[in-house]
Amino acid sequence: MDAKYLVGIQEIDVQHAGVFAAIESLQRSVATDVEPQALVPALRKLQDLLLAHFDYEESFMGSIECADRREHEARHLELRALLDECVNSTVPAAADGSPAQVLGRKISDHLLEYDAKLGYAVEHLVTNLRRHEAAEKF
Repeated sequence: MDAKYLVGIQEIDVQHAGVFAAIESLQRSVATDVEPQALVPALRKLQDLLLAHFDYEESFMGSIECADRREHEARHLELRALLDECVNSTVPAAADGSPAQVLGRKISDHLLEYDAKLGYAVEHLVTNLRRHEAAEKF
């Protein structure tokens, strides 16, 4: 996994690594031209990892009162629908416009845009907490 996907929140970074490992496994399977139905277990594993990640992340955002939480959750809903489409598709390994191909791009884009914001929000929260603690010491 490329370091650009790290957000500085250990549990989320571990989850991202698992998601990318599942995506890479799926991409290897697609590249070997396996039967589309043979991809379903890999898609289900990716789905399980992403759904658990989304649930964790949404709970985490609620606990820190993340400013763009509703928008972030809306993107999760879109990805959940695309995941369902991929898992239930009879041709998940079709050409570049297939749900499986689109899913990989959308997950990557989501992590870079929305999850990165979550990392910045936590960093900002920690910075403000440290400033507050420093001010209290005086």
